[in-house]
Amino acid sequence: MSLLVIHPVFGASNKITMATTTSTENSGLLDYLLPMFERHYHIQVKVIATGTGRALKLAERGDVDIVMVHAPSKEEQFVESGYGIQRKSLMYNKFLIVGPRHNPANIAITDKIGIIFSKIASQKIPFISRADNSGTYIKEQSIWASIDLRPHGSWYKQVGQGMGKTLQITDELNAYTLVDMGTWLKLKDKTNLVSLYHNDSETITFNPYSVILINPKKHPHTHYKSAKILSNWLTSTATKKIINQYKINEQQLFFAN
Repeated sequence: MSLLVIHPVFGASNKITMATTTSTENSGLLDYLLPMFERHYHIQVKVIATGTGRALKLAERGDVDIVMVHAPSKEEQFVESGYGIQRKSLMYNKFLIVGPRHNPANIAITDKIGIIFSKIASQKIPFISRADNSGTYIKEQSIWASIDLRPHGSWYKQVGQGMGKTLQITDELNAYTLVDMGTWLKLKDKTNLVSLYHNDSETITFNPYSVILINPKKHPHTHYKSAKILSNWLTSTATKKIINQYKINEQQLFFAN
């Protein structure tokens, strides 16, 4: 397996911190990728897995050296505000709707996602929202907005949890939720839930991930040089091939751009 070789940079730190989404951790992708990087470049990567919103807040404060997130509008604001530089497209997958096998909302696999949300809301069938300012929560809110609905009531449960815990709660309550494909493929066998929607033609369910460096002019104490080595490695042609090779039960979790 070939890897892009980046020669050591003078003054580079041997430890960096990356804030990223719970989906990249829950899916197992980071456990798959980062040991290769660490062995090759002798740079240890500490990972803080949280929602995209909190990851970017940590970056704004200079508490991390690099972020890997999936909320394009928030990423653009972060860069435009001068906190982030060299935003690079990394990979993508899709968002899915999962729920109980008996499918109380009578969702059809051919339904558009807006129709699915409308069916759940009109019948007041439990829906579990991450409500944690993550990329998944931001996407969920954009779908509700696209059908001019502001969900409220006891059926709409905001849990403030990561994706793995949200799936567990969804399963326990026989509810529905929105989930990224990577986390779902990794954790689905631990639940009784089933995928009830997966439409590649709907752009609203597109889930792109980016890596962004922290601007050293804003936070000179951050480890910019080492973080740049990681960013270049992640977005190299060789590593993108490795990302594409990451599969569970012969199903690909992420697709490199």
